[in-house]
Formats: sequence, structure tokens, C-alpha cells
Amino acid sequence: MRPDTPLRSTHKDLRIVTWNCHRGPLAPKRARLEALLPTFAAIQECPRPDVAEESFLWHGTSPRQGIGVSVGPGYSVELAPLRDAPTYNLPVHVRGPQSFFALVNWSQKSSLYVEGIHRAIEVYRDLIEA
Repeated sequence: MRPDTPLRSTHKDLRIVTWNCHRGPLAPKRARLEALLPTFAAIQECPRPDVAEESFLWHGTSPRQGIGVSVGPGYSVELAPLRDAPTYNLPVHVRGPQSFFALVNWSQKSSLYVEGIHRAIEVYRDLIEA
């Protein structure tokens, strides 16, 4: 495929993207993400959107940066109940042609990076295994 050929996906494709948008306004950067045609996108360091969107979930402790989760057409995303895991480990259920559970992570120094991920996996193990 040539680099300038648009990506095409079918209903059978599941395209997962994770992206640290490095703070700042999301709107001017969003076209780059959308060009990848993600079914599911985890966006770290994402500001809280100004307007709520049905296909976008945001979670954070500061409106300037948190975790965003975006889903493509035909999909919905819902936050699973939060448990005693490091703050930026977000459990979500994605519903659509291919439903799944995802544990979205934004590692931070305050959660000791790898140790924080290990802790979140243990806390949400039952949802991951299901």
C-alpha cells in the first residue's frame, strides 16, 4: 500500500490505537488520530472535551489532562466501576460488532509505572479474564 493511500476498514476489522497526545487542545490534533480509522482509541494526557460526545469517554482529576477513550461508528463505550487501582487505569466495556473489555492505562511516576500496571491488572483480573 502506498503511504498516501487512505486506510479502509470493514466491519470485521478491529483497529486499536493508543496515543499520548501530550496535553494541549485535542481538536487540532484529532484529524491525525481519525486518519487511522480506529475502532477504539486510548488517548493519554487528553484534556476534558468542551462538549460531551456519545462515542467519547473522558476520565481524569484535572480538566487539563486525563484519559480519553474514543470508539468508532457502531460502537459504544461505558466506564466499568472503578476499583482500588492507581488513578489512571481506566476499565471500560466496549459494545458493538466486536464487544470487549479494555483496561486503558496512562502510567505516571506517582503510580510507579510498571508496579501501577501490575496492581491494576490484579485489581481488574476478573474482568480481564471474562
